[in-house]
Amino acid sequence: MDSAVTVDKSDSYSFFDHKNLSVFSGISMGIFNKYSTSGVAGPDVVGIGVSGLAFDFRKEDWHTSILTGLSWVSGDPSMLEFDLGIRHYFRDAEIFKPYLSAGFDSMTVNLSCPQNSPACNNLSGSTSRGLFGDAGFLWRYNSGFNIGYNFKFSLNGNADLIQQGLTLGWGW
Repeated sequence: MDSAVTVDKSDSYSFFDHKNLSVFSGISMGIFNKYSTSGVAGPDVVGIGVSGLAFDFRKEDWHTSILTGLSWVSGDPSMLEFDLGIRHYFRDAEIFKPYLSAGFDSMTVNLSCPQNSPACNNLSGSTSRGLFGDAGFLWRYNSGFNIGYNFKFSLNGNADLIQQGLTLGWGW
């Protein structure tokens, strides 16, 4: 008599079937504050290096992933940004994986303020909330290693940022 062995996938050790962890490094162009912090008319536009982490995960039958991210800039100005949103991969089963993401972000900006600059003093150290969107792609090798490109924008009360850069990571 033959006995068949079946595997119940509901007893899996992982609740989520698809996961990606990426490290981001690139350049950020930002308009810090809608008004000048330096006393000169107009907003301050600053180009600075940015780094970050992104993690997305989903179940097999979900069409989109849940995305969390953290990015930071060291120096003057410095910035810390946390993202929570969704990401959709257009060719998830393929090696080349283009994606779009959107969601909410929270950003804290710190910068050196010249004397008598109320706009700068109001901005530095404050946290604001807003929206973000990004687009990019991952190229996944058979081992699970990902390499890609990301273009992101963030719109919130204190700063509007555009970031672009290289992503490296692991998907499983």
